[in-house]
Amino acid sequence: YTLTGVGEVAGRLRLWEWAGGRARPAGDDWAAASDVRAVAPGPAGRWLLVGTPPSQPTGLRDVRTGELVRELPHPTTGTAAAVHPSGELAATGGRDGSVRVWNPTDGRQVGRTSYHADRVTQVAFGTGDLDGTVITASHDR
Repeated sequence: YTLTGVGEVAGRLRLWEWAGGRARPAGDDWAAASDVRAVAPGPAGRWLLVGTPPSQPTGLRDVRTGELVRELPHPTTGTAAAVHPSGELAATGGRDGSVRVWNPTDGRQVGRTSYHADRVTQVAFGTGDLDGTVITASHDR
C-alpha cells in the first residue's frame, strides 16, 4: 500500500492511502497519544516520526504496527517533525522553542538549538543548495 497521510481520531492514528481520487484507510488504526502534534514519514515508508506530549514518547513508529521503534526523547511536547530525505537525520521541534536533530538509527541527539522564544510549528530539512540546513518556524512574535 502507499502511505499518503496520517490522521488522529480519539487517541488513534489512522494511515490513509490515496487511490482513484479517494482516500481510504490503509490497515488498522494505531493506539496513540491523545494529542499527536506532528508526523513525518521516514525513507521507504517503513516508519513515521511522531511528535507527542512527554507522557507518550516522541519517536519513530513502525508504519505497519504503530509500535515504537526508537524513542527520540524531546523533553517537551513534540510539535514539529521532519526526516532528511536520506533518512540519516530526523528533527523535532518542541513547545519549549527548541529544535533537536537526531540520528534515527541509534536515537542519539546530534544537534540542538533554542533559538525560538515560543513553540516550534514547523521544521524541515533543506535540499539542493540548502542541504545541511534545518529550516524552522515558530509562534515567535
